[in-house]
Amino acid sequence: MGDLLLGPSARSLHPSCCTGVGATLGSCSRLRWRHSTRVSSLYRKRGRIVSIISVQNKHERFISLLSSSSSSWTNSIPGSLGLYYSLSLESATCKASLINMKLELAFLTTALLGTALSLPQQASNLTTRIQRRLDRQSHPIAPIDGGHSGPLAGFRTSDNAAVVYSTNWAGAARDQPPPGGPYTAVSATFTVPKPTGGPGPMQAGSAWVGIDGDTYSAAILQAGVDFYYDNGKISNDAWFEWFPDYAYDFNIKINTGDVVVAKVESLSPSEGVVIIENQTTGQKATQNIGAPKPEATLGGQNAEWIVEDFQSGDSVVPFADFGEITFTGCEARAQNGDVVGLNGAKIIELKQDGKIKTEVTVHGEKTLSVKSKL
Repeated sequence: MGDLLLGPSARSLHPSCCTGVGATLGSCSRLRWRHSTRVSSLYRKRGRIVSIISVQNKHERFISLLSSSSSSWTNSIPGSLGLYYSLSLESATCKASLINMKLELAFLTTALLGTALSLPQQASNLTTRIQRRLDRQSHPIAPIDGGHSGPLAGFRTSDNAAVVYSTNWAGAARDQPPPGGPYTAVSATFTVPKPTGGPGPMQAGSAWVGIDGDTYSAAILQAGVDFYYDNGKISNDAWFEWFPDYAYDFNIKINTGDVVVAKVESLSPSEGVVIIENQTTGQKATQNIGAPKPEATLGGQNAEWIVEDFQSGDSVVPFADFGEITFTGCEARAQNGDVVGLNGAKIIELKQDGKIKTEVTVHGEKTLSVKSKL
């Protein structure tokens, strides 16, 4: 007995191992579809939606890639939820070989889409969400020379924090671990903003918390909410990311004005948990996540509370006028359990085309506001 499984995490099966298309499946008399209890994950990268398909029995296994642009396959959490489609292989005396790749893909695509199209659409803007999620990625801070120490004139900071400029981040970052050891968790609460903008390309931004990515750039573990303004239409996505991998959506509804708690926690340098809790609706989404590659482990050297002009493809998105975002309950936990806040954190202002586009203010130990100056 073997299964055709649609849904192993794309980060656990690399395309380089996808060999043996057309390989012998072994003894089988007939193939039949049956439902299991989970959903396949979709891996958004390089302009494609890619599902990993594996066929196996107790003797043999082959793995192939199936690419599709179907907007009906909605789950974006890797290796986790929804419908597995499994194919029973009942032993008999015949040998089945999959020789014709076109016939194989046509059979799989027809069967999978037939079921996928019967699933309820989770949101009216699903196609738009999938399209804009392609290649969406946060990046480590992109600093600009000319930052300086001490309070910036006209801005309120805490504890005489350093102020630096960046082309993609605004907010606060602790750039060294506390005496209690590396950072193992970072959290904060914020209200999802109502962005504004003009006609033209979609404008966007993101609010998130994270571990690493400032002075330690090999990896970032982060979770937050993207906000979009598109010719008068506003939408939001909750997401998580382990940089340098791409971002993935949480399966949770986020509306403008909702109060959201974001938290990331490292269980080890290569394992973590990301959480988004919508306090307005009572919904909560939690996802275990692993380092996307061996060299992308966490150092626990930085803790951040950030509004970002994130990257899509090869450039940052047009930055939305988000009004003001206030992070409350800003906390970072050290390895020994000690909890620290914003005192001693450096202030980061977003500067593009020679213009400072944010105004960051720290209000005591645990509250931070980032105001748009667009």
